[in-house]
Amino acid sequence: MEFVIAQIIGGIATVLFILITIFKVGRTKILLGNVLINALWVIHYILIKAPSGIISASIIVLMTIVYYFKGKNKFMSLPIVPILFCISFIVMQIIYFWFS
Repeated sequence: MEFVIAQIIGGIATVLFILITIFKVGRTKILLGNVLINALWVIHYILIKAPSGIISASIIVLMTIVYYFKGKNKFMSLPIVPILFCISFIVMQIIYFWFS
C-alpha cells in the first residue's frame, strides 16, 4: 500500500511540475511550487525507502528556499552559494554510499 501511495504522490508532483511549466507564473510562484514539488518527492522517496533520493530532494528543497531569498539577503546573493550546494550534494552522496 505504501508503494501505491508513493506513486500517487510522485504523480501529483509530476503534474504540478507540468502545470507550473505550462502556465506563465512569476518567480515567487515558481520557487514556492518547486519547494512543494520537491517536498512531495521527499515524501515519495521516504515511502519507497530510497535514501539517496531523500538526500537529493532535500538538498534541492533547501537550495530552492535559499534562492527564494536571493536578492533579499546579501549572503544568499553571493556566487559561492551555488558552489556550496554542489559541494554539499556531492559530500552527502559520498557519505551515503560510503556507509551503505
